[in-house]
Amino acid sequence: MTKTDELLLEREYEGLRISFLLKIFFFLTMLGGSFSPEANHFERMYASLTFFFVITMICLFLFLIRQKKLLTLVGTLSALLDGLSLTILVIIWYLAVGGTSVTPAFLLKSSIYTFSVGLMILNSFALKPIYPAIVGIVFTIGQIGFFVFAVSIAGDMNTKTFNEHVLSDKVSYFLYFVVHVAIPFFFGSMALTFLTWIARTTVRKAVSLEKDKAQMQRYFSPGIADKITAADDNFFQPGGTRSKVAVMFCDIRGFTKLSESLSPEEVVELLSRYHSRMVEVLFKFNGTLDKYIGDAIMATFGTPTTTSLDAENALSAALNMRTALKEFNAEQNKAGKAELTHGIAINYGEVIVGNIGTRERLEYTVIGDTVNVASRMESLCKEYGADILISESLRANIMSEYNFVSLGEIHLRGKDNPVNIYQVL
Repeated sequence: MTKTDELLLEREYEGLRISFLLKIFFFLTMLGGSFSPEANHFERMYASLTFFFVITMICLFLFLIRQKKLLTLVGTLSALLDGLSLTILVIIWYLAVGGTSVTPAFLLKSSIYTFSVGLMILNSFALKPIYPAIVGIVFTIGQIGFFVFAVSIAGDMNTKTFNEHVLSDKVSYFLYFVVHVAIPFFFGSMALTFLTWIARTTVRKAVSLEKDKAQMQRYFSPGIADKITAADDNFFQPGGTRSKVAVMFCDIRGFTKLSESLSPEEVVELLSRYHSRMVEVLFKFNGTLDKYIGDAIMATFGTPTTTSLDAENALSAALNMRTALKEFNAEQNKAGKAELTHGIAINYGEVIVGNIGTRERLEYTVIGDTVNVASRMESLCKEYGADILISESLRANIMSEYNFVSLGEIHLRGKDNPVNIYQVL
């Protein structure tokens, strides 16, 4: 069962439970009304028995749905019971006033439709379209049955005047089918059926969007994920835009050798815990997880939207990742496991940001010389015994005071021009 189905099941359960409680109150009120001074002995006896039976059945329904099982069956039976109970009530009223000794127009002029609308509304609480539809269908069939019976007894009772329809034994067929049948029963139940269907569909779409958003938040900070979720279709077209961002590479030192002493399951478990800690920090500072490269992490700051704080956020994230690694290693040490060290390098500059690849398989990433330089810088961490290295371009965009040590201009592999690199203490 999907989460959407679980949510709808919970909504159906709560809706049925509340509607059952309200129905008990409704039928208790009707039960009290059957003992009014105006009611005769016949009506008191049979109406009260009917209401007592219905209330008993609703209590049974409440008991049956406690385990959230058989909800649809119970809801369907309840809807049928609602429709039948009020239809039977009209028959009881008719027999109580004399049955065939009185005009059968009585059956067609009862006020039962006012009660039926309330029951149809209660049956829509569970957000199950079939429930109000069942009630409406049962009521409609009952009213048509009353019409056929009345015509078979009294013959043609049709009148075209409103006064005769209200004050005499005549019945305006047009008013009857429009006011007593079509509007409250057919159109009323269909409207409620449609509304519950819309509500149910809306819940499914909302859950689907939340699921997509949750998937998005695996790669982006919550704020950035919101922006991507709200973006139009052009955002997801192949291609990219030129933008200035901070690019970070973080790699575990000696992981290849360490993994030789671990089982594949232990390697996966270790990486999962480590990555979880580091990515949590990245998201805290509005970073975007670009990709995992084995044990390494590639992240960006300033995608998909750049800010004046991207460089600052990148360095703050690196420093907090240093703290997070210390906490991680404390747990490793306590468990008698090997501690980890990592190297982080950050560069800042122009890149192409966007969906790289084909329409069939796109990857939201950054490409450009800034990325290549950051990758090459990360490999220098071990050589210089540093855990955080940054470029001159990143340092120039840092407003706060930090302890930097210049390593001078360094020639990176594959680069003609040297890069001025700093170690962050």
